[in-house]
Amino acid sequence: MKSFKDASGRSWNFSVNVKTLRLVKAVNGITLTDLAGRDGASLIEQIANDPVFLGEVLATLCLPENHTKEDAEKFMENLSGDSIEEAATVLMDEIADFFPKARAVLLRKIISMARAHQETEIKKATETMDDPEFQKGLLSAMNESLTPATTLQE
Repeated sequence: MKSFKDASGRSWNFSVNVKTLRLVKAVNGITLTDLAGRDGASLIEQIANDPVFLGEVLATLCLPENHTKEDAEKFMENLSGDSIEEAATVLMDEIADFFPKARAVLLRKIISMARAHQETEIKKATETMDDPEFQKGLLSAMNESLTPATTLQE
């Protein structure tokens, strides 16, 4: 069983097992074990990059089965900032831990590669934004968009 803390510091526990897989499929319409399948890359991407998707899945995993829509909304209100990244990491790790050892090792490698790729892309974006030429172009574009439109003379 894994846990993460939401933005207000509350700890949430969940586990991935056959029962919770069935529940997520019934409620959310997704198969969490597809992380290892053909569409695994897109599921990893959704977990890592779509906070609404992540929040809906986590609400299903963390809240009681008979939770209300209001309960889910309150739960998701506290998913922001670093708690989203922590929750995504914990969910992917828990999915990998669900599988037998040999397959889990493979999944962890896939997840690790996805995380490394994401870190590389963030580093590239940061380097681009630190480039004085990029900053100059960005400021120029912002200035153009803020310039009041000239009025047509009759």
